[in-house]
Amino acid sequence: MHNKSSLDNLETWIENWILRLNSRYIDPNGQKCPYAKSVLDNNRLKIVKLPNAAPIDFWSRITTESDNLTNDLDVIVVATEANKELYGHYFVTNGGVDALNCTFNVQNKDVWLLSACDDDYTIVFIQRITDIDDASKVLDEQGTYYKKMTTEYYNRFVLQRRILRERLT
Repeated sequence: MHNKSSLDNLETWIENWILRLNSRYIDPNGQKCPYAKSVLDNNRLKIVKLPNAAPIDFWSRITTESDNLTNDLDVIVVATEANKELYGHYFVTNGGVDALNCTFNVQNKDVWLLSACDDDYTIVFIQRITDIDDASKVLDEQGTYYKKMTTEYYNRFVLQRRILRERLT
């Protein structure tokens, strides 16, 4: 387990997570994300560490970093240590991400946020919604990738994202 007061192991955590997402052997259902490893391998990932971030600083930095998603990056990771006062629960972070995704969409920003929380870190991934939706459509056309998802998960993370993407002008 990581030291809860440190982000020193964050890069290793992200690398291991990406390898798990990419491995067909760890998950018998196949790769969780066939694109993640190329982002790491091609150095198209930026990591922003916010030690002991207060809620206002964490969410403000996510909003600021959403403007920093340049053409040479595919993902910006904003992370802080797990903090019950700040996040309380996984659903709180997801609610913040959902609200910002809708806000960015109304502002016509090509941005999609996704969160990951565990006992050590609270992380928000910033990506382009057009890139994620294009990749999703390729997987959808293959016909097998999304079959392992529950209907609820598919509706929340694929269809809702697609609806927001189609609203961009």
